[in-house]
Amino acid sequence: MIDYILYIFLRVVIFFLRFLPLRAWLFLAQCLGWIYYYFAGKKNKKAYANLKTAFPDKSRRELKHIMRRMYQRFAQNAVEVLDLPYMDEHFIREHVRVPNLHEFQEAKEGHHGTIFLGCHAGSWELSNIASAIFFSAQGTERKYAMLVQPQHRYKRLDAYLNGLREAKGCFVIRVVELKRMFEHLSDNNILGAVADHGGKDGIPVEFFEKLAMTPTGSVKLAKKLSSQIILAFMHRIHGPFHEMLLRPYTLISTGEETEDLKVNLTRINKIFQEWITQYPEEYLWFYKRWKYSPQKNILILSDGKLGHVKQSLALVEMMKDLGLEIKSEIIEIKAKRLKADRFLSLAGFFFGPKATLSLLTFCLEKETAQKLVSVPCDMVISSGSSLAAINLAVAAENSAKSIAIM
Repeated sequence: MIDYILYIFLRVVIFFLRFLPLRAWLFLAQCLGWIYYYFAGKKNKKAYANLKTAFPDKSRRELKHIMRRMYQRFAQNAVEVLDLPYMDEHFIREHVRVPNLHEFQEAKEGHHGTIFLGCHAGSWELSNIASAIFFSAQGTERKYAMLVQPQHRYKRLDAYLNGLREAKGCFVIRVVELKRMFEHLSDNNILGAVADHGGKDGIPVEFFEKLAMTPTGSVKLAKKLSSQIILAFMHRIHGPFHEMLLRPYTLISTGEETEDLKVNLTRINKIFQEWITQYPEEYLWFYKRWKYSPQKNILILSDGKLGHVKQSLALVEMMKDLGLEIKSEIIEIKAKRLKADRFLSLAGFFFGPKATLSLLTFCLEKETAQKLVSVPCDMVISSGSSLAAINLAVAAENSAKSIAIM
């Protein structure tokens, strides 16, 4: 029932899109994205925590600015998906720029297919449609297909979107259709996939200096079939105009399969990291990229008492014994006012962790307060009641777990 309602709603929205130019809808989407930022709730917490992990040197203000821009870009990308029925080849060629396009069109010759690897950034649907037009509509029988996840809960929406993709020359292969993938690439065609699915499958590889579970299928497939890999990243220039950045990637092959896989995925992640650093607002920061990471960044708060620090470190060692990869950092809490711990505790008790956080610079030495706010972490550990309020505040700031040993 919900699937049917959403399908009808989508068709109605698409119908009304024709009455205003795309630029007007993109401006409206930009405004709605800005408004949504103030109501995003849990998405904001996850996005902020991920941004801190990626950019620990950026200020709180800078990170929140990136978040606002991200929601605006996301809303504009959604509008472009809805506008796809009205986009033709001329529109795509006019609004999507690919530097050195001819070099990549010629690069397919002599390979057993090409895998275009992207990430959760930019106008993903438009980038696939553009790739289909630029790289398969050359008067040959080459085809472009994108990998998609089957949407069992929204079958009507899924069927409509897949039909729309194929009408634009972008064929669809579901991730479970391994035989079709082999046949498609063996016929020297092009396959579009993403390199940053954040699921449990894959191997842990560094992404912004933190291990993230990274899918291995595309690299394994390319190696088995001797397919070419081209990394792709689309960013918005302004309004409806985009630039698609492409970079060919040559697989490292030393004969050590496990090590080669890790090295290749690490290098691929580094390239995407460069692009994301340059255009951070294009990435979906609320996407749970590090959800299944085996690495835990732990912040230990010290009150200067050696016994309390040893207790915290003992707990960290216990976590290592469970097989977790731990990176820990100790910050000694240095107060610049008497009874600062009690003052912060009262503020936290009556007004919550945000109040405690806002008072850190008032109660603690400047360097200590700055470190507490800037260091990203998955868990905060402290010993003794005097640091409990700070523990809760820092944990809330990072959407992290809080452990206070009393």
